[in-house]
Amino acid sequence: MGRTERKRSGPAAAVPAAVASVLGNDVLLAEILLRLDLPTWLVRAALVSRRWFRGASDPAFLRHFRALHPPRVLALHANAVGFGRGETRCLPVPQPPGLAAAAPSRRCAARNSATAATAACWYNDEELAAEFSLLQSGVWGVARSTVTELPQRIFDTMLGYILGLDLVTASFFTVQLPADIWNSTSFRLSRPQQSGLYLIDAKGFQLQVCRGDGMGQWALVDTISVPKVCGHLNVRRWVPDDAQTAPVSVLAAGENAEFVFLELVASGIVCCIQLSNRAVERVGVGLRMTEDFIRPLTMVWPPVFPVLN
Repeated sequence: MGRTERKRSGPAAAVPAAVASVLGNDVLLAEILLRLDLPTWLVRAALVSRRWFRGASDPAFLRHFRALHPPRVLALHANAVGFGRGETRCLPVPQPPGLAAAAPSRRCAARNSATAATAACWYNDEELAAEFSLLQSGVWGVARSTVTELPQRIFDTMLGYILGLDLVTASFFTVQLPADIWNSTSFRLSRPQQSGLYLIDAKGFQLQVCRGDGMGQWALVDTISVPKVCGHLNVRRWVPDDAQTAPVSVLAAGENAEFVFLELVASGIVCCIQLSNRAVERVGVGLRMTEDFIRPLTMVWPPVFPVLN
C-alpha cells in the first residue's frame, strides 16, 4: 500500500513544480499574458499575484501588448443626417462578450464625452484667428489666442497643404500634402506615437497609408485592398450608380494609424478596419453620416491597474 501511495504522489507532486517553473519564469509569463487579447483580461490577470502584476503593468510589456492588440473601438460618435438637427449619437461597435457591457449606449450624447480642449476660429478673407483653452487636472486654463495671415479666397483655392494649430506654442503651422491627394475629399490624418503624421486615403478600392515627417515629406507605408479584407461582409453592391462618386470613403482614423472607419458608398455599409491585423467589423448600414464630425471612442490606454497595498 505504501509503495502504491508513493507512485501516485510522485507524478502529482511534479505537476505543481512544472507549473511553478513556467509561471515563475518572467519571459514565459509575458508570452502567456500577450495572448489574453483584451486589456480588461490583462487587468484581471494582474490580480493573481504580485509577480503577475509587475509583468502585466511593465511599460515595455504594455508597448508590446498594444502593438499586438490595439485599444478596441467601443463606439463611433457621429453627427448623422437622419438623427435630427444638431443631434449626435454614439453608435456601438460589435464587441466580444468580455467588452459588451463597456460599450457606450446608442443614445449617448456628445456632451457626455471627455473634452481636453475647446477652440473657436474666425476667418475674414485675410486672417485666421483662433481662441482656445486647455483642460488640465480638471481645471480650464486661461483662454489663449493666435492669428495668422492666409491667401485670399482660401476656400475657393486648392492650396495643397493642411493648417494646424500647436496648442503648446499657440501658433499655426502648415504641412504640405502629397500632390496626388489634393483633390481627395475624404483623406484623414492620424497622429503617431512619435513625431510626424499618418495620412490615410482611398484610391478607388485601394486604401493607402502614408507616413509624413511633419515637414511635407511623405512615404507610402501600407496598402490594403478593401474588397479583399471586407469580403466576409457580404457586400452586394460595390460600384456607385454615379460614375463620378468614389466607391470608398474614409470617415475617421485612430491614433497611430491603428484603425480606420470606411463607408462602402454603394451599399451604405460603415466598417472598422484594424490596420495591423486587417480585422474588419461592420458598424452599421445606411447611417448617412456627415464626414465633418466623426470621432471614434476607444478603450482607455494604458489600462488602469489597481494600487498594491
